[in-house]
Amino acid sequence: MPLNSEIVGMSLDPVEMLVTPRIALAYSAVLGETTTSSFDDASPDFAATPLFCVRPEWQFVISSRRDRFGLTPAESLRAVHAGQSTTFHALLQPGKRIRVSGSVVSVRQTRAGALSTTKIDTIDLTDGTLLSSTLSEGIYRDVSVEGGDRASEEYRPAARREFDARDAAEVIVPLDRWFAHRYSECASIWNPIHTEQKVARAAGLPGSIVHGTALWALAGKAVADAYLGGNTRELQALSGRFSAMVRAGTPITIRFRRSQSRPDEVAFEVLNERGEAAVSSGTAVLLQHSTP
Repeated sequence: MPLNSEIVGMSLDPVEMLVTPRIALAYSAVLGETTTSSFDDASPDFAATPLFCVRPEWQFVISSRRDRFGLTPAESLRAVHAGQSTTFHALLQPGKRIRVSGSVVSVRQTRAGALSTTKIDTIDLTDGTLLSSTLSEGIYRDVSVEGGDRASEEYRPAARREFDARDAAEVIVPLDRWFAHRYSECASIWNPIHTEQKVARAAGLPGSIVHGTALWALAGKAVADAYLGGNTRELQALSGRFSAMVRAGTPITIRFRRSQSRPDEVAFEVLNERGEAAVSSGTAVLLQHSTP
């Protein structure tokens, strides 16, 4: 059935969860985090990597699709993450209970299907501290939009940028055949197109593909490794559009380049094995005290 654009402005039912050391450590592990503050729960400054935000956000998004968007189960399974733009406000200490809430800020028709954008805020329920703010884009493949394109007044889409590869650094990250399975379990982001060949091919894909949030997080980690001593908690913001597929079991190339005019900003892109931009318009913002 179509996705009705009247959902723009709709506040979605919040989701609450307890962030345990177990789930925080699992997410750090699948990314290969190496800083003590991210993987040693005995450390006095132990905190979840900011990139962990996608785990609770997914629980919120999937609940919204099921309960408020009026989509069939089959249509929900055809959804793919199209973009992630997050600002990190405060560190998340495991042992805290958090609330994820938000609203739909844009719906529009694309050739691939209905594209919706949801603004998501995550807070620490202990004291109301805002932990992260995200614009999350999702495409419902082969689903049409009813009511025409619509956006809220507050919606400000992330800018599209061409990556300037001059003097860019790059790292190649090999992803084995089972990486998407590990990521699914460690991030609790399950969609069978990432782990089951039969389902992926039935959805028109060449085979199972790697999660967009995994590519986004690995790019953030690569930037942190290059400029922040591997400390992802020194990232202030991270954004990117998910533009092409990465097939399970194939390597990615992460290219990044620091802005000459803004030392706190790093442009990046993630290429698949064919040289296509799997993550485009990538921008990482570093905390200013971390920049020279």
